[in-house]
Amino acid sequence: MLGKKILDSGFEGMGGACSINGLGLLDVTTRFEEYRKETKQTEKPVTGDGEILGAIKGGTVKGYEIHMGTTRGGSPAFGDDGCVSNNGLVFGTYLHGLFENENIRESFIGFIYKRKGLIYTNKKNEDRDSDGIEELANLIEKNINMDLVYRMLEEQ
Repeated sequence: MLGKKILDSGFEGMGGACSINGLGLLDVTTRFEEYRKETKQTEKPVTGDGEILGAIKGGTVKGYEIHMGTTRGGSPAFGDDGCVSNNGLVFGTYLHGLFENENIRESFIGFIYKRKGLIYTNKKNEDRDSDGIEELANLIEKNINMDLVYRMLEEQ
């Protein structure tokens, strides 16, 4: 869908072979030529460039692949898989569960913070003496009119 074109020999489409335009965000074409579904766990190197993937290039990601077709073209995002746009802001992949990888999450969140002019600090790596419940309670109490909440509860 992110690529330029999807070519279906009749395996995914309704009523036979068809060709449809994709969103054109990636310089790729996807083909469905046979019904052969592959699902497997995998680990791949991050090979994509740009502000998001370039920050973790050379690292690895884990996920599971589901292939129903083949996609050709563009610059790979993860080893031999996926594609990343020229500006690095769009990437597509057959890897599912990508955001279960801490390096992807941190790079993506860091990118968004940077775009918004904010400084991102990974709170997970800070030493903590608690499980965060006390901090959450303090945050809620500071930002919510608790007197109003208590009154609403009494009216129930």
